[in-house]
Amino acid sequence: ASKNAEVGDVINPMMGGLSPTSGVVTLMDFSRVKIEIGVSSQDISRIAKGQTALLHVDSFPDRVFNGRVSIVNLAADSSTKKFEVQIVADNPGLLLRPNTFGEVTLEISTHEDALVIPQKAVLENRYVFVAQEDDTVAKKEIYLGLQNTDMVEITSGIEEGNLVVVEGNYGLEDGAKVEIIEEIQ
Repeated sequence: ASKNAEVGDVINPMMGGLSPTSGVVTLMDFSRVKIEIGVSSQDISRIAKGQTALLHVDSFPDRVFNGRVSIVNLAADSSTKKFEVQIVADNPGLLLRPNTFGEVTLEISTHEDALVIPQKAVLENRYVFVAQEDDTVAKKEIYLGLQNTDMVEITSGIEEGNLVVVEGNYGLEDGAKVEIIEEIQ
């Protein structure tokens, strides 16, 4: 990763110049990387060692790097008020580099066969508009379950097969006429 001396240099730790920790060269194994994240006090109780973590970086937008939580600090940092969590992720092809920034998604909980819709379809965390057969919309109150950055689980209020308005739902009123341009599964 770095070369701290040149051929012909005289190295004597007693003379200074090189610190005892810097050495002549720095070698790194990039096959696995350590990721450090800060977690709030509200979320730290939901994170445990061994938990699955997914890493996304801007330099590889279509790639997901898989990892696992390796360390969950028990004490918060006094300046940031966050708990440090370390994740170890595989680095196939040595694509990830030190000090790269990205986004980590931790799998907290999952529900099999859950009814999910896009986050942007939900208004005020309380309701959605559902398209009716007569080309109008009905405002339906819903109850939310698990959520991630893109999708939200609906525990009640709508059923599988309902057509939920995702685009253009702001400003709609119950009973308004709509035109369905595209259905997304």
